Amino acid sequence: MRHFARISVFLLALTACDATGVGSTTSVEPPNTVAPISTTHAPEPPASSTTSTLPPTTTPPTDAPCAVGETVYTASQILATFGATVGDAERLSTIRWAAYEDCERLVLDFLTSDGAPASIMGETAVSLLRDFNVIRIALSPEVETTQIDDILVDTAMIRRAYVVRLANGALVVDIHLSGPVEARAFGLPEPARSVLDLRPVNSAETLAYPSVSDNLVVFVSPSRSGQRLTVSGYSWGGERIELTYASNTTTITPATDTEANAGRGWYWFETLIDKDPLETQILRLKRGDSTVELQVNAS
Repeated sequence: MRHFARISVFLLALTACDATGVGSTTSVEPPNTVAPISTTHAPEPPASSTTSTLPPTTTPPTDAPCAVGETVYTASQILATFGATVGDAERLSTIRWAAYEDCERLVLDFLTSDGAPASIMGETAVSLLRDFNVIRIALSPEVETTQIDDILVDTAMIRRAYVVRLANGALVVDIHLSGPVEARAFGLPEPARSVLDLRPVNSAETLAYPSVSDNLVVFVSPSRSGQRLTVSGYSWGGERIELTYASNTTTITPATDTEANAGRGWYWFETLIDKDPLETQILRLKRGDSTVELQVNAS
């Protein structure tokens, strides 16, 4: 799959399409092990024994479920931090979602190391990557494993969820959004859950999105100096990426633990490239049969 988008140094406009054929996964948690959500918050979507690309089938309640509770919605870069200093959640087991009349809700469920429902979340941080309209849920250091790769959600506000391993080995869940939102995030105990609520907002801001192919997700943005470009994203299986820009070709190698993960999953990569003085240049990233091309405007 090839993508051709247009970006500028100060304002990006990347066009994304959904990846196909990579991320269907099987949940490791049976559907009857998740307790009802706390009565101080809205009902949760049901847990499923397998991931699905279909919309949730639950009937939305007639009230305003996502208005319940004291946690407020925000569009700030740091959405929330929550969780205990050390929790017993060690495996991300399911990602669930449901659409209601006033919002959409996404829930992460967790297991202990012996496969029981976890009781307490460790330290978790939720932030908005504003340049790309992505919400990132940084899981606690205790959460080291998962069998989920990515899930096509495809609701009015969410395109896809990716589970990504960073260079330091930590796991994050990146929620790719379909448009501007305000959000709130919080954790719930017994069983341990991370909850993200989304509501659409009117915004005149021009949004950029990651460029997506079957085995490659690419973010491009100006560096802090303004003289270089930051090229980052995820490579499926941690495979090397060939980057060509301004007649120069370099190889990017994501940090991976292939022995432990057998080349499975999404792995983060990041590099800096010097802007070329020419008016436009083609930035090309290639990973196996997947290629992403972007037109970079020097101005």
